[in-house]
Amino acid sequence: MSAWVETPPAKPAMRSTCEDYRELIEQELARGRNGKAIWQDLVSEQGYTGSYQAVKRFVKSFAAREAGKQRASWSRHREKKHK
Repeated sequence: MSAWVETPPAKPAMRSTCEDYRELIEQELARGRNGKAIWQDLVSEQGYTGSYQAVKRFVKSFAAREAGKQRASWSRHREKKHK
């Protein structure tokens, strides 16, 4: 006889405190700025009250998405080249 185990429902994803500043953060990353500098500017110039850790996580997830896009683009490029 097997026991029925219910899995708890997944927690909904939390909205980042950085979400309202997404466009600005992405622009600053494109200019080559790092997360610490971006956070400092958000606090002093935009009134951001979130933590540096939140910005750091946001920047890390953005970098991972961009790296994935680049890998996919490179793979498509290689496939075309070898056909």
